[in-house]
Amino acid sequence: MSFLSKLIQTLFPRLFHRLVALIFLITLPLALGLAWVNTTGFWDRVKPYVFRLDSSLSEHAASEVIHHLEQAQSQLTAMGIALLEGGEVSDEERLNLVGNVLSESKLLDFIAVYGPEMKRRLVAKALGSKDPVVLPENLPEFRFIENKAERLGTGNIVAGGDGPMLEIVLRVFDSTEKQTRAWLYSQINLSIFCKLTADLQEKLPFQPSSVFIIDKEGHLLAHPNAQLLGPQKHFSPGNLFEALGGVASIANYKGVAEFEEKGVEMMGAILPITELGWGVVITHPSEDAFRDLKSALVWTLYSIVACLVLALASGIFLAKRISKPLQSLTLATQLLAKRQFEQVEPALCARSDEFGQLAQSFERMFLELKAYECKLIQETQVRAALSRYLPADIVENLIQNPQALKLGGERRFVTVLFCDIIGFTYISEAFPPETIVSLLNELFSIATEIIHKRKGIIDKFIGDCIMAVWGVPESHPDDAEMALLAAEDLRRWLEVGNRRWRQKWGVEIQLAMGMHSGMAVAGNIGSEKRMDYTVIGDTVNIAARLEDSAQAGQILVSDTTRSLIREDTSPAFKCVGDKTLRGKSTTTLVYEVLE
Repeated sequence: MSFLSKLIQTLFPRLFHRLVALIFLITLPLALGLAWVNTTGFWDRVKPYVFRLDSSLSEHAASEVIHHLEQAQSQLTAMGIALLEGGEVSDEERLNLVGNVLSESKLLDFIAVYGPEMKRRLVAKALGSKDPVVLPENLPEFRFIENKAERLGTGNIVAGGDGPMLEIVLRVFDSTEKQTRAWLYSQINLSIFCKLTADLQEKLPFQPSSVFIIDKEGHLLAHPNAQLLGPQKHFSPGNLFEALGGVASIANYKGVAEFEEKGVEMMGAILPITELGWGVVITHPSEDAFRDLKSALVWTLYSIVACLVLALASGIFLAKRISKPLQSLTLATQLLAKRQFEQVEPALCARSDEFGQLAQSFERMFLELKAYECKLIQETQVRAALSRYLPADIVENLIQNPQALKLGGERRFVTVLFCDIIGFTYISEAFPPETIVSLLNELFSIATEIIHKRKGIIDKFIGDCIMAVWGVPESHPDDAEMALLAAEDLRRWLEVGNRRWRQKWGVEIQLAMGMHSGMAVAGNIGSEKRMDYTVIGDTVNIAARLEDSAQAGQILVSDTTRSLIREDTSPAFKCVGDKTLRGKSTTTLVYEVLE
């Protein structure tokens, strides 16, 4: 198998060539096989087809005849009830009622009611119709139809005003279903069956053909030419019955066969209507039946040659139709690998076949990947912007939960740190604004990194002051410790920063810091168009007042914050004592964090 695959790949390196070869190789044996079948077994295969066609039409005719008779039985039953179960209605009214119904019937023109003794009692006919030509006083002989429980029977063919008529009779039982109450007699115009045979004869693909119906005595019951019908008209089956191996009863003839009639080769089929003892007969000359088929054989041979000629052309066409979309999809895949989100050819997407569906899927994938990449870029930009103000975990939480940016707040236990530059007013007056901005940017950048590293957030920059918060939007057990470490980091780093600033601008900066822990309201405050995530409350005020009371390089913390620091990590504290902070009526126990 591997050798065959390698051989095919060597002979046909491209998919286009393989498809052409595959279509041609498939078509060639099919064409040759078709030629062999048509030249060797044509007749044996065509004859059963003709036989099945004849048999199928015969079965259709038989079912239609049974259908008409069942319809006639239903109408006889319905109108018989009206005639026999009249109640208080007079005979004249019953006859008028039945006459109106008969006027609408396409099968029956009259109904004669006979008593159990088979004597005629009354006759109801369609309004405006002629009297029946033959209407016996005594009920004639008839034959019950099988599977009708001895209720419906057929009689002889009689002459009628509109042509030959078939007698039918319906037996009506009493309430015990054992004794005969009455007989309903009528006649069916055989022109209905003649029209049926004419329609079937037109459906035969070969002409001339004959379709007719006979009873078991050989009387013609239906023929495309209704003038051929009559009480004495017989059908002479000739050699057809002998070819089928039948005997006296037509019920024994069933099938199709070839026979001769007056020296002409014929084909015929007989299908018995078992319930009635009738038969549907189809005959036609064999030469006429096979004339078109012989011509078809010649054209089949020519078609086989044409198929071989067209196989290569169709193979090339189909191969292009298949390989071209694959080439387009391959190119789109290569562009996708280079992150070039180019659209698939519109003509390919417009196709309704599997290639079109695949192209549409590629198109959707391109758009989704492009949108996803744009989303990633946007999220990256948002993260970069937010990371200037918030730690990475808080930024991720806001991106994953945008609803957190709605207005509102909640009570949280927080630790607030204020850092302020001592003597900033003097520095602002002594140096140009550009220098002040550069100095603040360097200080705030380092302070932001330190605070974020210690899991805090920059609440805001207030001129030369920094407000940082721990415990929002997520609280941690060591929030106070992280805030204290951040304050110490800022104080230590300031020594490095001052050496740089002395060399660059000839200036030094000293920070005063205050820290307090307690309950505050944290959330988005502002308007729908402009809001700030911040904390407000007395805790913030106390931290700001502590920073205001601190000296250069001093870190003041409240007793509440100091109590939250674990002893094993606690730095050295110096109790400053109780202080009355500006704006507060009560005193606050304050500690200084020693270096």
